[in-house]
Amino acid sequence: MRDHGVHFNELVSNKVLHYINNKKEGKDSQALCFTEKEMTFLKFVCTEKTYKEIAAEMKVSPRTVDSYRDSLFEKIGVTSRTGLVLFAIKTGIVKI
Repeated sequence: MRDHGVHFNELVSNKVLHYINNKKEGKDSQALCFTEKEMTFLKFVCTEKTYKEIAAEMKVSPRTVDSYRDSLFEKIGVTSRTGLVLFAIKTGIVKI
């Protein structure tokens, strides 16, 4: 069975690691560690798709998408979809 996961190039991986290392030195010392599904979700969040549409694209339930969102909120320290999008842009996960 073939896995249709998302793969990140070295530039994106390095930017995320750089952000994590800088975050460690700040007030929150807990390192960010994203699962592959969270990273896929984070990319979808930066589109105009609704959470329900994202769930369908990822072939998971809307509740699972809510779980990814809440996990990222906690890990990144944001409270909105806008915060997730800004994080993705700042770290180079998505480009505008």
